[in-house]
Amino acid sequence: MDGCSQETENSSNKKNSYDQWTEQETDELLKLLVDATLEHRKDKSGAFSKKTVETRILPKLNRICQCNKTYENFKEKYRWFKNRLGQYQEMFKCSSGFVWNPDTKMIDGTDEMWDNYLE
Repeated sequence: MDGCSQETENSSNKKNSYDQWTEQETDELLKLLVDATLEHRKDKSGAFSKKTVETRILPKLNRICQCNKTYENFKEKYRWFKNRLGQYQEMFKCSSGFVWNPDTKMIDGTDEMWDNYLE
Protein backbone atom coordinates (compact mmCIF):
# COMPACT_ATOMS: atom_id res chain seq x y z
CA MET A 1 0.00 0.00 0.00
CA ASP A 2 1.40 3.42 -0.93
CA GLY A 3 -0.46 5.45 1.68
CA CYS A 4 -3.18 6.80 -0.57
CA SER A 5 -5.76 6.77 2.20
CA GLN A 6 -4.00 8.93 4.75
CA GLU A 7 -4.26 12.69 5.41
CA THR A 8 -7.05 14.54 3.64
CA GLU A 9 -6.45 17.51 1.41
CA ASN A 10 -9.23 19.49 3.08
CA SER A 11 -9.99 18.58 6.65
CA SER A 12 -13.05 20.80 7.08
CA ASN A 13 -16.23 18.93 7.97
CA LYS A 14 -18.97 19.07 5.39
CA LYS A 15 -22.58 18.06 5.81
CA ASN A 16 -23.02 16.79 2.25
CA SER A 17 -21.91 13.44 0.90
CA TYR A 18 -18.66 14.76 -0.56
CA ASP A 19 -15.97 12.15 -0.11
CA GLN A 20 -12.70 13.76 0.96
CA TRP A 21 -9.72 13.17 -1.31
CA THR A 22 -6.28 12.58 0.10
CA GLU A 23 -3.31 14.27 -1.50
CA GLN A 24 -2.15 10.88 -2.76
CA GLU A 25 -5.56 10.10 -4.30
CA THR A 26 -5.56 13.48 -6.02
CA ASP A 27 -2.04 12.98 -7.35
CA GLU A 28 -2.85 9.48 -8.58
CA LEU A 29 -6.03 10.65 -10.29
CA LEU A 30 -4.10 13.38 -12.07
CA LYS A 31 -1.53 10.83 -13.27
CA LEU A 32 -4.32 8.55 -14.51
CA LEU A 33 -5.99 11.44 -16.34
CA VAL A 34 -2.74 12.37 -18.03
CA ASP A 35 -2.16 8.73 -19.02
CA ALA A 36 -5.70 8.44 -20.38
CA THR A 37 -5.23 11.65 -22.36
CA LEU A 38 -1.96 10.42 -23.84
CA GLU A 39 -3.70 7.15 -24.75
CA HIS A 40 -6.37 9.19 -26.61
CA ARG A 41 -9.17 8.08 -24.25
CA LYS A 42 -11.08 11.36 -24.55
CA ASP A 43 -14.14 11.57 -26.76
CA LYS A 44 -14.50 13.84 -29.82
CA SER A 45 -15.50 16.78 -27.63
CA GLY A 46 -12.30 16.46 -25.59
CA ALA A 47 -14.00 15.08 -22.49
CA PHE A 48 -13.72 11.79 -20.64
CA SER A 49 -16.86 9.69 -21.10
CA LYS A 50 -18.55 8.20 -18.07
CA LYS A 51 -17.73 4.75 -19.45
CA THR A 52 -14.02 5.58 -19.73
CA VAL A 53 -13.95 6.93 -16.20
CA GLU A 54 -15.84 3.97 -14.76
CA THR A 55 -13.99 1.26 -16.67
CA ARG A 56 -10.45 2.61 -17.04
CA ILE A 57 -9.71 5.34 -14.52
CA LEU A 58 -11.64 4.63 -11.32
CA PRO A 59 -10.79 0.91 -11.11
CA LYS A 60 -7.07 1.74 -11.27
CA LEU A 61 -7.42 4.58 -8.77
CA ASN A 62 -9.43 2.46 -6.34
CA ARG A 63 -7.00 -0.45 -6.63
CA ILE A 64 -3.84 1.64 -6.25
CA CYS A 65 -5.15 3.81 -3.42
CA GLN A 66 -7.36 1.18 -1.80
CA CYS A 67 -10.30 3.54 -1.87
CA ASN A 68 -13.82 3.42 -3.26
CA LYS A 69 -14.24 6.54 -5.40
CA THR A 70 -17.37 6.75 -7.51
CA TYR A 71 -18.19 8.58 -10.71
CA GLU A 72 -19.86 11.30 -8.62
CA ASN A 73 -16.63 11.69 -6.60
CA PHE A 74 -14.70 11.89 -9.87
CA LYS A 75 -16.96 14.61 -11.30
CA GLU A 76 -16.45 16.83 -8.25
CA LYS A 77 -12.66 16.41 -8.32
CA TYR A 78 -12.55 16.92 -12.09
CA ARG A 79 -14.41 20.23 -11.65
CA TRP A 80 -11.84 21.17 -9.01
CA PHE A 81 -9.01 20.42 -11.47
CA LYS A 82 -10.68 22.47 -14.21
CA ASN A 83 -11.25 25.40 -11.85
CA ARG A 84 -7.63 25.30 -10.72
CA LEU A 85 -6.42 25.15 -14.33
CA GLY A 86 -8.57 28.17 -15.16
CA GLN A 87 -6.97 30.13 -12.33
CA TYR A 88 -3.47 29.35 -13.62
CA GLN A 89 -4.42 30.15 -17.20
CA GLU A 90 -5.82 33.50 -16.09
CA MET A 91 -2.64 34.29 -14.20
CA PHE A 92 -0.45 33.52 -17.20
CA LYS A 93 -2.76 35.41 -19.59
CA CYS A 94 -2.94 38.56 -17.47
CA SER A 95 0.64 38.53 -16.27
CA SER A 96 2.97 37.93 -19.15
CA GLY A 97 6.13 37.76 -17.03
CA PHE A 98 5.23 34.60 -15.09
CA VAL A 99 7.05 31.46 -16.13
CA TRP A 100 7.12 27.80 -15.15
CA ASN A 101 10.34 26.78 -13.39
CA PRO A 102 11.01 23.11 -14.22
CA ASP A 103 13.59 22.79 -11.43
CA THR A 104 11.31 23.89 -8.58
CA LYS A 105 8.13 22.79 -10.42
CA MET A 106 6.56 26.09 -9.44
CA ILE A 107 5.48 29.33 -11.11
CA ASP A 108 8.20 31.99 -10.97
CA GLY A 109 8.01 35.74 -11.22
CA THR A 110 9.63 38.80 -9.75
CA ASP A 111 8.46 40.13 -6.39
CA GLU A 112 6.98 43.14 -8.21
CA MET A 113 4.97 40.85 -10.53
CA TRP A 114 3.59 38.90 -7.57
CA ASP A 115 2.71 42.12 -5.74
CA ASN A 116 0.86 43.43 -8.80
CA TYR A 117 -0.94 40.12 -9.36
CA LEU A 118 -2.05 39.85 -5.72
CA GLU A 119 -3.48 43.41 -5.60
